Amino acid sequence: MSKPSALQEVLQNLDPVLSQHTFVYVGVTNQSLLKVLGYDPVAFFKEKAGITLILRKEEADNNFLSYERELCKIDLNAPFHFDCTGLTAIISSALAKAGIAIRPMQTAYSRFILIEKEDAHTALEILLTLQKKIQGFSAH
Repeated sequence: MSKPSALQEVLQNLDPVLSQHTFVYVGVTNQSLLKVLGYDPVAFFKEKAGITLILRKEEADNNFLSYERELCKIDLNAPFHFDCTGLTAIISSALAKAGIAIRPMQTAYSRFILIEKEDAHTALEILLTLQKKIQGFSAH
């Protein structure tokens, strides 16, 4: 039996978990940077036009920050491989077949996707099914 590729290993161990929180993108100006430091973002990006925060919805609401859409976060708890190519394409393709768009995120410590709140449970089921298919394929 051949050694599984990094992609195959990640897909076999995907273990997607839907967060219980709802998240939102919040845009703030660079002048608001000092205030931003008081928030607890899941992620933030410094951009030319300002700073984008990904916050729990409750935190944005409590601080009267405006946002356009509500998102859910699905953590992908598979082992991390820097040489794993194609993971985003496979996940995106599987979810796109159901009309679900993703916003993939990868850091030094974790990877997750953000999806529209109304698609959260369907997306999780698709990812769990994908994981089971890959596990079944690898067992043969």
